Amino acid sequence: MGEHRWSEAAIAEAMATSPLEPKEQIMTLEQELTAVLNRHSAENGSNTPDYILAEYLKGCLAAFDVATRRREDWYGCRHSPGGVPSPQKEGKE
Repeated sequence: MGEHRWSEAAIAEAMATSPLEPKEQIMTLEQELTAVLNRHSAENGSNTPDYILAEYLKGCLAAFDVATRRREDWYGCRHSPGGVPSPQKEGKE
């Protein structure tokens, strides 16, 4: 049935190419998430190490990036921070 739309490769690409966070900042984000989860003992409910939960949350953000890009493709426009949606030209991004 074709390529799976939510493949690990698509999520990994979103994590690597996210326009919102350079790769170095994602690592900082992951470290900060780990610290916040630990500080609030948020890992206790699932008995999952905080760094695993932080990694999961980082993956959720990347999956959301994929979803929003697909939504923009479907609507035929791109959104930019603080900007107005602009129509996409066919065959261009």
